[in-house]
Amino acid sequence: MNYHLTVSSSNKKLGKGVAATTHSWDTCPNDCPMASKCYGKRAFQRMHAKKVDEGSRGGDWFNLINKINGLKDKQKLRVSVSGDLPHQDGALDVGKLRMLQHVCKNRQLKAWTYTHHHNKESTKRLNLSAIREINNDHLVINLSFEDRLEAARYQQAGYNCAVVDSELFDAAVTSINELQKLPQYGTTQYFPCPEQYMEGRDCANCGMCHTTSKVRPVVVFKEH
Repeated sequence: MNYHLTVSSSNKKLGKGVAATTHSWDTCPNDCPMASKCYGKRAFQRMHAKKVDEGSRGGDWFNLINKINGLKDKQKLRVSVSGDLPHQDGALDVGKLRMLQHVCKNRQLKAWTYTHHHNKESTKRLNLSAIREINNDHLVINLSFEDRLEAARYQQAGYNCAVVDSELFDAAVTSINELQKLPQYGTTQYFPCPEQYMEGRDCANCGMCHTTSKVRPVVVFKEH
């Protein structure tokens, strides 16, 4: 597995001054439901990810942690713009995640990522436990879903969740514009990513995905 850090990304979606990591494709679960639609396989990110995957850019996990340690205090960091988290046969590598947690806390970073390493039945319980342990104010791991109700159930169980659902996204934007409120399922609200429908908004000036809270809304993305 190979990893690369960009100290200040030119990714328009992320915004000014946000650092970003790219991970080789073997960090992804074999059964990832978004494999054929992945945002990281498009445009410039696709070319960059290919070089990281081939090993011509980046290095091992320890190299990545050392480079993250060199970021500015309180900088925002988007982990795994493409790729997922380090694992061993589908089980998240808790030791490596603890290293990431430690360096993010040490530098007072606002780091966040998304993972599909919660789908496989044989490793689900282990991985959910690891994610719950690692999540804190300086590193937020969002569970990625394609089912809005499943995302809501996990959010209500205390995880941070995001869902790709273009229909729900449009409904949420309409609800905000016409009713001035977010749509809701039970006690969980759905929050449409502002960057995808509001001029001048990006990850740098939003912050919902790097907020951890039991009452946080599920973040909804329109399929890229």
